[in-house]
Amino acid sequence: VLDGFVLPQDSTKDHLIVSTHIYDGIDSAKTKLGNLHKYFVKHNIPVIIGEWGKKNSNVNTEDSRKKYASEFLTIASGYGIPCIWWDDGGIFSSSSAVSNYAILQRKTGKWYFDKLFAN
Repeated sequence: VLDGFVLPQDSTKDHLIVSTHIYDGIDSAKTKLGNLHKYFVKHNIPVIIGEWGKKNSNVNTEDSRKKYASEFLTIASGYGIPCIWWDDGGIFSSSSAVSNYAILQRKTGKWYFDKLFAN
């Protein structure tokens, strides 16, 4: 798809940006981030990952999500690509009940998963 992508004409110089979402495993995400750099960033076309993340589940525990986040953000940062972590706004009684991308308790402003944001 990227080989055939043509950036639209910019009616106001330097006001276009490429925005995409990535919800893949780390190996596929590495490839996609590398391609975004190759096709856009390297040619001075800004890119932002408007949504990325890993669902919470029995398999994707807080520790595995933290590892994924660290790897993903390290790769993206190396390519100069900023990212916005997707929180789909789910409302859960506790972190153990989270079954999607929720990371912030909207009513309290507290994180469901403190480890995700600890150094």
